[in-house]
Amino acid sequence: MLDLFSSVILFCCFTCVIFTGLGLYYERREIARYAGERGKATFLCVRCDRIYSVDVERMVCSCPQCGWDNVRLKF
Repeated sequence: MLDLFSSVILFCCFTCVIFTGLGLYYERREIARYAGERGKATFLCVRCDRIYSVDVERMVCSCPQCGWDNVRLKF
C-alpha cells in the first residue's frame, strides 16, 4: 500500500502525462487539418472585390471572375 505522499506524487505525475498527451494530440491534429491551407496565397481583386486563393506561391495572379491581374495580399 502506498502512503499519502507517494499517492499524491503518483496522481500528479499521471495527470501531467495525460494533459501533455492530450496537448500533443490536439496540436498535431490542428497542424494536419490546416496543412493544405498554409501553402496557399490569398488575393483580393481590386476590380470586382472578390477574395480568392491559389495553391501556387505567386506575387501576381489573375482573378478567376474578371481576369484582372492582382498583387498578393500580405498579412
